[in-house]
Formats: sequence, C-alpha cells, structure tokens
Amino acid sequence: KRVKEFNSTGELSITEILKLLFKIAMNIRIKRLGDAAYYYQISDPGEEENWQSHLLVEELMIWANNIIAKYLYESLPQMSVIRRQLPPLAEETSAVEKAHEGVLGHSLSLKSLSSQSVDETPLLMTTSTLQAIRDACMRRDIFKLTSILTNDQLYPQLAIVHSALISIRRCRRGEYICTRLIEDQSLEKNALYSHHSLRLSQYTHFTSPIRRYIDIVVQRLVNALINSSDITYSEDDLSRLCRHLNMKTKMAKRFEKDIKRVELASTCEDTLQKTQAYLTRSMTK
Repeated sequence: KRVKEFNSTGELSITEILKLLFKIAMNIRIKRLGDAAYYYQISDPGEEENWQSHLLVEELMIWANNIIAKYLYESLPQMSVIRRQLPPLAEETSAVEKAHEGVLGHSLSLKSLSSQSVDETPLLMTTSTLQAIRDACMRRDIFKLTSILTNDQLYPQLAIVHSALISIRRCRRGEYICTRLIEDQSLEKNALYSHHSLRLSQYTHFTSPIRRYIDIVVQRLVNALINSSDITYSEDDLSRLCRHLNMKTKMAKRFEKDIKRVELASTCEDTLQKTQAYLTRSMTK
C-alpha cells in the first residue's frame, strides 16, 4: 500500500523512503529465512549501531541477485552462471544438533534444528548483555532490544553452536558454476543449483561489477538477453571462467586470512587485545 502511495504521489521524505525500504527488505528477509531473519550479525567492528542500514543494502542486493539468477536460468538453462553452496553432510550437522539440542530452542535462527518442543537447559547470559537489555527497555528502544535478543553471539551457549556450524560450512564454500557442468546425481536438481546458507534455489553475483569480474560477465549475459543480441561467450568459455575464478577466490581468501594473522600479531606487539571467549568444556583429573 505504501509503495503504491509513493508511486502515485512521490511526496514521501527521504527518511520515510528509507523506513519503507527497510520494511520491504525485512519482509523479503523473513520470507527467505523465516524466524532466522531476526538474527543479523555485523561483520565490521564498530558498525553495530548501523545494523539496519547494513541489512537494508545487503538484503536488496541478495534479492536482486536471486531474481537475476532465476532469469538467467529460465533464459539460458545450459549456460547460466550460478553461485552455489552445497548443503553440509547430514551426519555433520546432526552431531552438532545432538551435542547442543538443549539450547537450540532459545534461538530464532537455530530452533529449526531442534526436535525438542521444550528446552530444559537454562540459557546463560553475561552481566553486560543483561545490562544492555535493561538499558534498551528503559529507553523503550525496540530496535536495540530486538538486536540484543536476537544476536546469538551475545549468549555463550548459542555462540558456541554457531561457531561449530561455521566450521562445518567452511568445508562447503560457495563456488561459481556453469549450469552445463552439473553432473552430480546424488543430489536433487534443486539442491544442485541452490545456495544453502542463503536458502535460495538459485543465486548469482550481479550487483557489484566494480569489485567482482563475474558480475560484469553476468551483466553482459543479461544485457544480451534483454536486447536480443549475440552472446559473446560460449559454454566452454563460461566453464573455464568459473573454474579460474573459483581458484583465484580461494587464493584471495587464503591471502586475506594470512594478512589478518600478521595484522593481529603486529597489533599485539604494541598493545594488548581484548576479546570475548567462552569455556566449552571442563576437564578434571
């Protein structure tokens, strides 16, 4: 209704437009992730207060990439460029679920993994988190309260589960593929093209041509389809390109990881670093 009102009058202020876009983005996110949509972790230190703007931009980019992926596959089923992430092995996730089943129901993003209707394990909370909840309630800051209650990283038991799941998913990193290459008969067709972490049946990279070459390629394919012009890539070209970019992406991530280690070591020489850690197991002799 508000979108139609904006289209007809154009009288909304910049603030109202941004609020409207955030509601749209949040609705798209809920449709995609369900209750897990309320868990949003900021990756950039110091940007926690701007989580709404980060979510707005990120969700609309994911939505656009999903729409383009569907369009490409419908138009070019034999030579679409897809970004996929295969699901982890069932035995790996089941081991994590079994080890932490008593706390999964306390998390909106993890409760779908739990088979229990009632969680008997109490949820532990640090004093700083409890104080932050009290402060948000006193200020009646619903956005801040929501971000605290849904941020699993603030609760020791839930943070441990996420850490375990991340370790599993690292073995199933995203990769670029040309749809003609998919020959894995052990998976259903939908799973072959899907992106597990994003919970999307099709996904690609389209929205960031200034920092990723694959986005330029995808935009060229889309432009050729829209204008009914010749496609300058062959199936073999796209297949080789996907393999090459996958290799370069792995190299870049490895280099980035090494740089972070060097940066941390250099920083520790000058000043002590404060971090948050949780004890996961106690052993006595």
